[in-house]
Amino acid sequence: MSQYFWGYLNSKKYDFLMQEGFAFYVDETRFFKFDFYIKARTILRNEKYKISTIIKDNNNDDYEEKAIVCGAFIKYLITSHGIENFAKLWKSVVEDENVFSTIYSKSLSTLEKDFYAFLDVQN
Repeated sequence: MSQYFWGYLNSKKYDFLMQEGFAFYVDETRFFKFDFYIKARTILRNEKYKISTIIKDNNNDDYEEKAIVCGAFIKYLITSHGIENFAKLWKSVVEDENVFSTIYSKSLSTLEKDFYAFLDVQN
C-alpha cells in the first residue's frame, strides 16, 4: 500500500522504523488485537528498544518487539501530525535526519522524547 501511494522508501537507515513501523501500525486493529501504545510502554522498559537504538542497530533481532515500538511511534506521528506529513516524510526521508525537522518542525530526537512523554515512559 505504501509503495503504491508513496513509492519505495529511499533510506536504509530508517527502513525498519518506517516500513515495519507503518506495516505494524496498519495491522494494529486488523491482526494485532492490542493497543500498540500500551504494549510499547511495557517493551520500552528495556532501553534497547528505544527508537534511536532501533535506528542505530537496524537489525531484525527481537523483531516483533522492535516492530511494535516502531508501530507505536508511527501511530504517534500520524495521530499527532497527520498522515499527510507522514507521506511527505516517506517520500523524502534519506540518511540525514534533518528531514524530520523540515516536515515536523522538530528533530527526530525531540519527536522521540515527545513520544516517550506521551506514553509516560522514562527514557
